Amino acid sequence: MTVTCPACNRKVPGQGALCQYCGARLEPPVPCKTCGHTISASLTKCPYCNAATDKAPPPAPVPVKAAAPPPPILAPALPASKAPVDLNIQKMRVDVGARIMWGEERQAIRKDLVAQGYPERSVDMALDDAAKERQVHFRKAGVSDIGTAIGCGVGFIVCLVLFIIVSKRVRHLPTLALLCTLMGVLPFAGLWFCVRGIRRIIGGGRGERDATDLDDDLIGE
Repeated sequence: MTVTCPACNRKVPGQGALCQYCGARLEPPVPCKTCGHTISASLTKCPYCNAATDKAPPPAPVPVKAAAPPPPILAPALPASKAPVDLNIQKMRVDVGARIMWGEERQAIRKDLVAQGYPERSVDMALDDAAKERQVHFRKAGVSDIGTAIGCGVGFIVCLVLFIIVSKRVRHLPTLALLCTLMGVLPFAGLWFCVRGIRRIIGGGRGERDATDLDDDLIGE
């Protein structure tokens, strides 16, 4: 049996310990793990069964294919925002005051303004302030009605005195007719203003749909 010298790669008898050509130390023969034949220890493959020996180089590593990156996660689409609204709080308060003064329902006003984008707290505060202003206005108007009723009573007394004087001294028929008309109208007018004034002072405008006797300056405030 021959072996291959690891130094000069020549075939030499396997019984020697040294190469007869270069003097290199020879490895002792080993049996093949597959077929059992004795072969040179430097061989990488058995010449009898072609099985790999311990000298065979390790198999090349199989390249691992990189995993594909996960698909990107798309953020959910945000709902389209509403167009910006020019929120003029002072203008809104003026509008609320006018609508409350004219007797519009509070809930209808609130729903309308909140739908326009105004903050609910600002709308509620404006409604409360407007309601208080309406009560103050109607109570002042009630006092004015009481004053008008008193004026009607005084006018009735003056007309009565004039009627007595004219009927006794002058007896001017047109004047007497005018005084009689005034004396017939003034008591009913005074009674009407008196009742309305008392109702406004007590209720603060409750039960009245609108303030028909508003001043133009108050509406524009």
